[in-house]
Amino acid sequence: MENKRKRILDMVKDGKLSTDEALTLLEALDREEAGEMAPKEDPAESGKQDANGGSGEAGSTSGQKKFRDADRNINETKEKLFDLVGGALKKIKDFDLQLGQSAEVSHVFQQSLPETDMIELDIANGHLTFKQWDQEDVRVECQAKVYRTNDREDARSFLLNNSTFSVEGGRLVFSTQSKWMKVDTAVYVPASRYRKITLSTFNGNVQVKDIQADQLKVKTLHGKVLVEHADLETAEVETGNGTVDFDGNTIGQVEAQTMNGDIRWNGVCRRSDFEAFNGNITVKMAPGADSLHSKTVSGNIEMAIPENISVHGEGKTNFGNFAIDLQGMEKYEERKEMIQKVARFSRKGTTEPALYIFADAKTGSITINEQKAEKEESPEA
Repeated sequence: MENKRKRILDMVKDGKLSTDEALTLLEALDREEAGEMAPKEDPAESGKQDANGGSGEAGSTSGQKKFRDADRNINETKEKLFDLVGGALKKIKDFDLQLGQSAEVSHVFQQSLPETDMIELDIANGHLTFKQWDQEDVRVECQAKVYRTNDREDARSFLLNNSTFSVEGGRLVFSTQSKWMKVDTAVYVPASRYRKITLSTFNGNVQVKDIQADQLKVKTLHGKVLVEHADLETAEVETGNGTVDFDGNTIGQVEAQTMNGDIRWNGVCRRSDFEAFNGNITVKMAPGADSLHSKTVSGNIEMAIPENISVHGEGKTNFGNFAIDLQGMEKYEERKEMIQKVARFSRKGTTEPALYIFADAKTGSITINEQKAEKEESPEA
């Protein structure tokens, strides 16, 4: 079993399995292990049941059928997932860039930005930085490395022919379509509140700073994501291989997912949902939160919540431990269910409604404590 789990984790580290696929496979292995660990029925007890209620043979047959069905479903899931991994490996090999000669060029797209509430940026290969500034224009700075040529003019033509820049119908669009060039892009937009911002890159880091929007979506297959000093109603962030950092933001509802990397949060949020496959989740939550949901397969979860707030929640782990240190807890219960340990806790504080916490670490530990309020230093006499 442990070898199978290690194999799954290695696949995630290499970017060969998605979080959902790996979770499904691990849960299937858990069910399979639970089936192997299930106690065998005592023939004497079986006979007593049959004599008393006539259910011994029927119950045994029914149980065996359930285990056979579960085993068949597990095997089918494994086969489908490993077929999927094989297909993903082939795609990665086919996509490998045949690096050789290359030329570097830079280019700037800039124009006035009329009434605009939607922004879409899509970079096939390269880092992306997105910020607001104090000018009325939109400015897109591109630093490109074009492969398969060493001629700068050819490289510039290739960059322009494979890039799209448009501002029309209340929408700003910039994209680079070719993976045969790496385009590090910095985009500056006028300070305003936008309705929807969508940022994506296949291979590269994404940095978002000083943004105001109703909705933000960020996605990268291979790269880190940093969101800082943003004011958002909702945010959805996903990376296949990289860390996700939130610092100094005010967000109504946030969802973040990474297959291989840590998730770190420090800011104000009403509702949050963090999920990592191979990585730690660290949360420093400001007052005003309603719910905090965190889940990781291979990693630890650490949460620091404001002191004196009302809170209730539960934690789950298969192989880790709990360290829940909250002053004035009215209820704390820890028990083991099959191969999973569960802890439930609650505390009546000074705030309503209570913050709900759910933490699930398959192989890691869960730590929940309080962050002490910073005391102001009294002026010297």
